[in-house]
Amino acid sequence: MEWVQSGRRRLAAFAAPDATSAPYGPNWPVVIGASAAFGVAFAFVMPPTTALYWYAFPLFGIAVPYVVQVRRDLTTRWWLTFGAAAVVSPVALALDWAFSGHVLWNILLLGHVATTPAKDTAWVPLLGASLVHLFVLKATTQTPRDLVGGVLSAALAGGILLMSERVSTLLHTSEVTSR
Repeated sequence: MEWVQSGRRRLAAFAAPDATSAPYGPNWPVVIGASAAFGVAFAFVMPPTTALYWYAFPLFGIAVPYVVQVRRDLTTRWWLTFGAAAVVSPVALALDWAFSGHVLWNILLLGHVATTPAKDTAWVPLLGASLVHLFVLKATTQTPRDLVGGVLSAALAGGILLMSERVSTLLHTSEVTSR
């Protein structure tokens, strides 16, 4: 804990011991604290008796600390991928599509984790458990349409990850050949 330098930085205690790279495993006090904070905050926006509440606060409690922790390591590819998801999710919700932004985000985050040293940490089982949690909620508390929306969102996330990887590879290949 000596790498936490000030009270102001304590909330976002994500500075690595050597300050040149991000720590890769979850900072558990921050993940737990963020989950509790989002749980309280979302209770003012949506009643805890709704399924949406139980989707929203756990994902935000995990996703926000993850993105904050790895923000310095996010490439343009990943900022664009996450930016596109940030647009698609509320549009799909507003248009009442058979879609799950929560599933989309979980899979995109797992896709990012898989490309970093974090793949060997507790982020993978944590995000995996979150994804299972989402599908269990869909199967037990929502309509079959919502469950299909979760599957469609998973397929969309897989497609986004494949396309993102292909574009990244093509751009890298064209950079190398143009030198």
